[in-house]
Amino acid sequence: GEVGTTIKLPNDFSQLESMKIILFPEGTDAAWDIDIESDWAAVGEVYTTHTASNTASTYSLTINVLKEIDITSLYGQNLKNGDFVGINLINNHATLDLNVLGIVLRYK
Repeated sequence: GEVGTTIKLPNDFSQLESMKIILFPEGTDAAWDIDIESDWAAVGEVYTTHTASNTASTYSLTINVLKEIDITSLYGQNLKNGDFVGINLINNHATLDLNVLGIVLRYK
């Protein structure tokens, strides 16, 4: 399955400190295959002005245990205040589901 969300960066945003997806799985797997894709842009730009993804990582997840997946490295210094950031998480596990609680954004 796939889940996506969009966030708007605050007007006082100047630098990304961290961005993390918070989730918990409905099973246990030491090498859970999750792909993360992101597009971002400002109003007036094409929504895919900036794109990034991580399709190579796997994660050790334990049933019902909250997990933070750090996606900060997707963005470098490319985010600007007012940008709309779309984030898609693709669960490639054959039989088990994930529950996504939200995104934690820390910035200056």
